[in-house]
Amino acid sequence: KKRRSKHAPQELSSKVKVGRHREIIEVPKIQRRDPRFEGLSGKFDESKFQKHYAFLDEYRQTEIGELQKQVKKEKDERQQEKLQRQLQSLQTKLDLSKKKQFERDVLREHKQKEKELVAQGKQPYFLKKSDKRNLILAKKFETMKKSDVDRAIKKRRKRNVAKERKNMPDRR
Repeated sequence: KKRRSKHAPQELSSKVKVGRHREIIEVPKIQRRDPRFEGLSGKFDESKFQKHYAFLDEYRQTEIGELQKQVKKEKDERQQEKLQRQLQSLQTKLDLSKKKQFERDVLREHKQKEKELVAQGKQPYFLKKSDKRNLILAKKFETMKKSDVDRAIKKRRKRNVAKERKNMPDRR
């Protein structure tokens, strides 16, 4: 790349190969959209989603029953372990969805009460994350039996003691 003077155009080497592919007509690039993250698709409403896809939990429940039968029938240990893992995965998903549903119900109930109080003239109060957690935990303990509550509290205490012990500095 040389120039005769600073105002002259650049001279390119004649030894550079010319590309074979040359676009004569520009074709517009196809824009693909992911509806999950696109604003055009509307906002995500979890309650509607749960209502429309409630049948999946029922389907999971039947699938769990079938897998349990297969595990009992299966003779091969490897295949049995594989089926057992599948079964465990499905049960975990089902339990998680039930837990989330319970949390949503508790929070919905609290919002209803709060709306009623606001209608009476009270200042609105929005729960913090910790308050939500405590509310859900309290409701959960209300629904449990006394022995189960004691066991859960004992387990929680144990976990907290272990955390504290882990955070304590070691002796030198």
